[in-house]
Amino acid sequence: MTSLLIRQLKKRREGDSLREGCAVLSGISGIICNLILSAAKFTVGLLSGSVSITTDGFNNFSDAAVNIVTIAGAKLSRKPVDREHPFGHGRIEYIAALIVAFSIFTVSFELLRESVGKIISPEALSFSPFYVVILSLAICVKLWMALLNHRLYKLSGSVGLKAVRQDSVNDCVATSATIAALLSARLFGIMWLDGVIGALVAVFVFFSGIGILRDILDPLLGQAPSRETTCRIEELILNNENILGVHDIIVHNYGVNNVLASAHAEVPSTLDLVTVHTLVDGIEHKIKNELNINITIHIDPVVVHDAETLKYKTIASKIIFGYNREYSFHDFRVSDENGKKVMSLDIVIPFEEKDTERVRSELISLLQNACPEVECDVTVEHSFT
Repeated sequence: MTSLLIRQLKKRREGDSLREGCAVLSGISGIICNLILSAAKFTVGLLSGSVSITTDGFNNFSDAAVNIVTIAGAKLSRKPVDREHPFGHGRIEYIAALIVAFSIFTVSFELLRESVGKIISPEALSFSPFYVVILSLAICVKLWMALLNHRLYKLSGSVGLKAVRQDSVNDCVATSATIAALLSARLFGIMWLDGVIGALVAVFVFFSGIGILRDILDPLLGQAPSRETTCRIEELILNNENILGVHDIIVHNYGVNNVLASAHAEVPSTLDLVTVHTLVDGIEHKIKNELNINITIHIDPVVVHDAETLKYKTIASKIIFGYNREYSFHDFRVSDENGKKVMSLDIVIPFEEKDTERVRSELISLLQNACPEVECDVTVEHSFT
């Protein structure tokens, strides 16, 4: 059935529409299944007196509401740009996934509260094979939902569907634990185990929510692009004899298929502006066509074949790499400013080193001792990738 639904979806939609269709299919199937499961578990929970089953039913009911949020998030994320949101609305999808994560936290806290109460004051549980059958069928339904959302997540890459998939897995674990509590009460008369199992499930659900929250917050906070992406951008820029180097590659994600980037490219200072503009314009179009990234390239003119610049650059290289082999530098130039010779450069250091001012001060001192005739203008920074 899963393959049939996905085949039909792929026939009717493609691109961003396919991504939205994945969320809609997940949402509609989730609403139907969760409402049915919620009604069944509420009934079994009331008849058996099991807090685990009743809370599980409440979880399914809240999941149905979350499925509505998933659909709304997918549709709103495709809204076109407007004056207030010139980069589109793609990040709404992350907000929708955030709601899923918080719903998971709510369920875990509620389950833990009820479970602690059952541990302190255990109550007798009513048992019937019918209850076990109903809960076993519920597990099968949730396993199917987890499979469906896994396939839809792989197809669309939507973090929201990844969150819904994890929520379905959590439900399978919770319901399995509930069956174990019912059987233990029936076979061994251990009434307090219902509360203990409920508490363990609550902890499991909570930590799964933490994992989902981390997946969502990373892109919202400005997650670094993949190494593969930045390497390919660098390759496309450097694939020209007039590009001497590239640095400061910055990538901003405003949602799927809405990625903006910027980079600094070094070119010989002898090239005329028209040539440089034509060169950079072609590179920007190439990156857009291959990677679907809108990039703006800033040009850094570099003096080449100048003996004085080469001399100071060689000195700077020995000092910087002698200080730390993991450092790199760019934007190196030697200029005359108000009758003074100034050596300017930007030094990139690893993220592990936080005290940039100390590094800057020590390197300036080393450079100044080696070249007392020049004034050093040094910037120390971390990489954006």
